[in-house]
Amino acid sequence: ANGGVAYVFRRDGATWSREGKLTPADFEDNGDFGLSVAINGDAAIVGSPDFEEETSALDEGAAYIFRHNGTIWVEEARLLPDDREAGKKFGMSVGISGDYAIVGVLIDSEAGAAAGAAYVFEKDNDTWAQVAKLLPNDPVLAGTFGIAVDIDGDRAVVGAQVATGNATASGAAYVFERVAGVWTQVDKLFGSDGAGGDFFGNSVSLDGDCVAVGAYLAGGGTGAAYVFAKDAGGWVQQVKLIETDNAVTANQYGASVSLSDNTLVVGAPFTNLDAGLAFTGSITIFEGVCNITGTSTEAVGEGVSNVSLQPNYPNPFRDETAISFSVMEATHVSVKVFDMLGREVAHLHDQVATPGAHVLTFEARDLPDGVYLVALDANGTRRVRPITLAR
Repeated sequence: ANGGVAYVFRRDGATWSREGKLTPADFEDNGDFGLSVAINGDAAIVGSPDFEEETSALDEGAAYIFRHNGTIWVEEARLLPDDREAGKKFGMSVGISGDYAIVGVLIDSEAGAAAGAAYVFEKDNDTWAQVAKLLPNDPVLAGTFGIAVDIDGDRAVVGAQVATGNATASGAAYVFERVAGVWTQVDKLFGSDGAGGDFFGNSVSLDGDCVAVGAYLAGGGTGAAYVFAKDAGGWVQQVKLIETDNAVTANQYGASVSLSDNTLVVGAPFTNLDAGLAFTGSITIFEGVCNITGTSTEAVGEGVSNVSLQPNYPNPFRDETAISFSVMEATHVSVKVFDMLGREVAHLHDQVATPGAHVLTFEARDLPDGVYLVALDANGTRRVRPITLAR
C-alpha cells in the first residue's frame, strides 16, 4: 500500500515502450518510492523519502540506484546519508550524472532549524559512497534547501524555495562545483523580479552551462520559469518564461522543469485547457533557451489582481498554520484544503469576505504528514498554494 514504483520507457525510432518497472529489494508500505526520479544513460535514481528500516524511526528516507545491464534493469545500490535521522525525508529530490548522484532532504538542521541539505555520492568501482554534504552559505530557517536538486558532472544545483533571493522568502537556487576534489558553493541564483512567496527554486534542472529554475507561485500562482547561462562573468539570467494562454488561472507554471541539449520542458499541473475539466495540466517545450542574449525578457498574460492568497506561516508547520488572503472588494470567497489525491480535507471559509486582509487557521492534528493544497475561489478566479505538514 502506497509503496510506489518507477517506470522506465525507451524510445525505438518514433515509438516509446515500457522497458522496466522498478521496485527496491526492501520494498515496504508507505515508502513513497518514486516520489522523485532522474535518469542518465543506463543509470536511474529513485527517491523513497518515507522509507523506514525496521530498526529505525519514521521517514528517514532512502534513494536507490538502478542500472540497465543490457537486458533488464537491476538495483545497484541503496543510498543513505551518514547522518541518518527520523523525519529527514532523504530522497525528496534526486539527480544522477555518470558516477555522481545527488539527493536532497526536506528537513535537515545542521545549518539551522529545518534549513535543509543535499548529499553528493560518488561511485568508486562498484561502490557508491557519500563524498559531500551541501549546505548554503546563507541558510534560512525552514528554507527548504534541497527541495529540488540536479547534477551534471562536477556541477550541481540545489533549490531552496523559501530562501531569501531578491526578496524575503522569494526563493533561490545555489550552484556548487567540485574544485580540487571539494564541493563548494560558487553562486546563488534568483529571479531579477522575485517577490516573497514566489517559491523560486521549487524545481531545478542543470545541463552544462545552463540552469532552469521554476517559480510556480510567481504572479499569485500563475508561475514562471527562469533560465540562466554561465559566461566569463558568472551566471546570468537569460529569460523569464510565463504562460500567456491561461495566465489568469493559478496554473503553477514552473512546478517542474527539465533541461537537455538546449531544450526546456516546463510543467503547469493546474492549467485548464478544457473549460469543462479542471486541473487538466500542460507542458510547454522551448528550444534554444540557452542561446538567448541581451536583457531578460518575459511574456505576460492578463491577470486578476483583486484577490490574493499569501503563503501560509509557518511552512512547513506542525499541527496548525495560518492561511491569509485578501480581497479588494466584498466578494464570496471559498477556501478549501485538498490532499495530493484531490480529496477535500478541510473547508475553511465559505462566505462573503469584506475588503481587506483575512487570516484563517488550518488545524491538521488528525492528518498525516505531507504536502496539501490550499485552494481559494472567488469571482471565477482560483488561487492555489501548497503547504507542508511535517511534525
